Amino acid sequence: MKKLDKLIVREWITALIYSIVIVGVISLIIWPMKVKGRSMENTLYDNDYILVSKAITLITEYKKGDLIILCYEENGKANRIVKRIIGLEGDHIQIIDNKVIRNGQILEENYVKGTTIGNIDLYVPKGNVFFLGDNRSLSKDSRILGCFNKSKIKGKVIIKL
Repeated sequence: MKKLDKLIVREWITALIYSIVIVGVISLIIWPMKVKGRSMENTLYDNDYILVSKAITLITEYKKGDLIILCYEENGKANRIVKRIIGLEGDHIQIIDNKVIRNGQILEENYVKGTTIGNIDLYVPKGNVFFLGDNRSLSKDSRILGCFNKSKIKGKVIIKL
């Protein structure tokens, strides 16, 4: 093999190694996910693709209104769900007459589809979040599953593709 050919091969190998490292780092920071189900309509629809970031939470805290990915186990099966944060630790959450009330204020939720059925009156425990789906008639959320510890949050939705 000629010296020039060896240099070209070395450059290709170096470029390949850098590409693998860059893709690996990006996949740890941002990953694509496909939405399954209708619980987040009209914001996200079944089979929509979203980009999720865990790293963004190293820069900023989770906020009320953030769309998040939660993991939980049910019947021995791991589940990932997309939901909206409604309350953070210490918040007083009530659902009365199909209205969501946080700390005494009725939430203006123009993204909601369906009726917010439930009878809730709780304070979000330390280190936890209270979450709801946007399609309240079809959503399995904190009304059923309760509040989740922040450790069950696997990422924040940063963009819908």
